[in-house]
Amino acid sequence: MRVEKVRVCACILASFLLLGLAFNAAAEERITDYDIQIIVEETADLTVTETIQVVSEGVQIRRGIFRDLPVVHNAAAGLFDLVDYEVLAVTRDGNPEPYFTVPEGEFFRIYIGHENRFLEDGPHRYKITYRVGGQIRFSENSDELYWNLTGTNWAFPIENVTASIVLPKGAAVVDMSGYTGGYGDTGSDYEILNSAGNKVSLRATRRLESGEGVTVSVSWPPGFLPVPGVIDRASDLLTDNPGAAIGAASLAFLAGYLFLVWWRVGRDPQAGTIIPLFEPPEGFSPAAIGHIYARGFTDGMAPARALTVGITSLAVKGFITVEDLNKNTGTRYILRRTDKPADDLPKGELALLNRLFSGDEGEEVTLGSKYDATLGAAKNAYMKAVGDEYSTAYFRKNNGKWFLGVVFAAVASIGSAVLNAPGGEDGKVLAGALALFFCVLVSVFYWTVRNCWAQRARLGGAARRKRFLVAFLIMLIAAAPAGLFAAGVILTASLPVALMIAAMIGLVFGSFDVLDSLTVRGRAVMDEIEGYIVFMTTTDWDRMEAIGEMPTPSEAMFEKNLPYSIALGVDDAWTRTFLAYAKAASIPVGDHKASWYRSTDSRMTRPTDFSKSFSSRMVSTMASASSRPSSSSSGSRSSGSSGGGGGGGGGGGW
Repeated sequence: MRVEKVRVCACILASFLLLGLAFNAAAEERITDYDIQIIVEETADLTVTETIQVVSEGVQIRRGIFRDLPVVHNAAAGLFDLVDYEVLAVTRDGNPEPYFTVPEGEFFRIYIGHENRFLEDGPHRYKITYRVGGQIRFSENSDELYWNLTGTNWAFPIENVTASIVLPKGAAVVDMSGYTGGYGDTGSDYEILNSAGNKVSLRATRRLESGEGVTVSVSWPPGFLPVPGVIDRASDLLTDNPGAAIGAASLAFLAGYLFLVWWRVGRDPQAGTIIPLFEPPEGFSPAAIGHIYARGFTDGMAPARALTVGITSLAVKGFITVEDLNKNTGTRYILRRTDKPADDLPKGELALLNRLFSGDEGEEVTLGSKYDATLGAAKNAYMKAVGDEYSTAYFRKNNGKWFLGVVFAAVASIGSAVLNAPGGEDGKVLAGALALFFCVLVSVFYWTVRNCWAQRARLGGAARRKRFLVAFLIMLIAAAPAGLFAAGVILTASLPVALMIAAMIGLVFGSFDVLDSLTVRGRAVMDEIEGYIVFMTTTDWDRMEAIGEMPTPSEAMFEKNLPYSIALGVDDAWTRTFLAYAKAASIPVGDHKASWYRSTDSRMTRPTDFSKSFSSRMVSTMASASSRPSSSSSGSRSSGSSGGGGGGGGGGGW
C-alpha cells in the first residue's frame, strides 16, 4: 500500500513538472516572423519596411517593442558616417500605433506602444517603415547594397526571416551573398527564393537565436543611381566628424608653431667644409654613425634597419655567419656564432651579440616572418646601448616655448575627442575623459623617463641604476593603461581622431628630435659623416684620387664599408661606386663570395644583386621578426559577415 502511495505521489509530481516545463516553453517571448522589404529609390535612398510578429507574455514585452537602428557606421579612413533615419509609419496589428524616438548611445531607438498602457498577451504584428540615405556603395564596376537585415542585437530568438529587395528600375542583380549567425560569423543558412530582373528575395533556413541575424550583399551594374560627388562626400564627412576637422586644423597649427620655434632656437651650428673621406669617422661603429646621422632610431635608421646594420657589422667582422635560405615563408635566415672571441666590440654590437647568443660556437638563431622574442630583446638591448653612448654628447636640447605646444596639444586633443563623439552627452564626456587621461598618462610617463635619462651622466653607480629602475617600472605601469585609453578614444571618437591626438602628442614630444641642435662636437662628426658619404656615392675615380690616396678596390674594401652604407641608406649607391672604382683601377670584380654569407640564390654572388637585395631582404625580415604582430580585419562584398554593412541594430521589449 505504501509503495502505491509513493508511486502516485511521484506521478503527480512529474505531472506538475511537465506542466511547468510546458508553461515555460509556451511563455517564451519570441519573434515568430520577421519580414524585411527594401526598395532602392532612384534618389539612392532606401525605403525599408520591417514586419515583425512577436509573441508577448508580459515579461519583457509589456507595452510594446523597441527597435534600435545604428546611427554610426565606419566610413573611409576610419571616420564616422552618421546615418539619419526618417520614420514614415508605425502600425500594430494593422492599426496606427504611437511611438517616440530617443538617441541611445550609438543607436536611434524607436519605442513603439503606449507608455501607460499594457499589451494583451499573445501574438502582435508590428510594421515599421522608415527611409534612410547614404547606404549604397558605389564603385567603378558595380553599385552594392550591403545591408544587415535583422540586426544581431535582438533580445529574442527569431523563428522565420524573409526578405525582398527591389533594385532601381532597369537594374539586374549581378552578384549576391548572404551571411547568418552572430556578429562576424559567415554562416550561409539561407536560400534564394527569387532573383529575376530587379527583384530578389530570400529566407533564412533555420531559427535565429538571440544575438544572431542575417546580412545580405546585392550588387548591380552602375549608372542607375546618382553618384555623390567628391565635394558632397567630403562635406558629409566633415559634418559627421567635426572633431576630426578641428583636430586636423589643430595639428596643422601646432606644426606651424613648432616650426617657428625650430627656426628661432633649434637650428644646427653652421656646417664646415665637407671634405671627402675614404674612411668612416674614427672610433664610431656603423650603428653609431647611422644613429647620429638620423638623429635617433627613426626615419632612415628605423629599428629594423638598425638591427640589420648591427648584424651585418658583426658578420663582416667575423663574429657570426648569415645563411639566406631565400624562403618566402617559414625560416628565412640562420645566424650562427663563430669561434671568434668578442674582444674590442662597440657596446651596441656587444649587447646585440650577447643577447642573440650565449657565446657557444655554432649556436644558431633562426629568423622568419613571425615575431621572435629573442631577436626583439636583442634589438632593444642593442638600441639602448647605442643610444646611451651617443645621444646626449652630440645633441643639445632646447626647451624654449616647447611647453606651450604641450598645453595646446592637450586642449586640442580633448576638444576634438568631445566634438567627434557621436553619442549623447554621456558619450562626449567619456570621450573627453579618455583623451584627457591618455594625454596626462603619456605626458607623465615621458617626463619621468626623460628626467631619469637626463640625469644619468651626473649620477653613478647605485643612483644611476635606481633612476633607470624607476623609469623602467613607470614604463611597465603606464604601458597597459595608456593602450586602453588609446583604444577607448578610438571607440568613442573614431580612429582618425585618436591618430590626430597621437600625432599632436607625438609632435610636441617628438619635437625634441627636431628642436635638437647639434653640439659643436656633433657638428664636427656630422661633417665627417657627410664627407664619408661623398666618397661612397661619387663614382668619379679621378676626382677622388686628386683629393688623396684612394684605397685599393677589393672585396675587403666593399665589405668593410657595407654596414656603414646600410646605416646611412646609401648601400645601392655604394655598390655602384665600388664597381666604378674597381673598373677605373682595372681591377676585375667577379662573383662576390663573402665568407660570412651563404645563399641558395645564385644571383646573390654578384655585387650588384647582393647589395640591392641583401639589405632590403634583411630589413624586411628584421621588421617582422623583431616586432610584435598586430591584427586587423575588414568586410566587403567578397569577404562580408553577419552584422556587417548598413542597417542592423536590434531590439527588445519595454
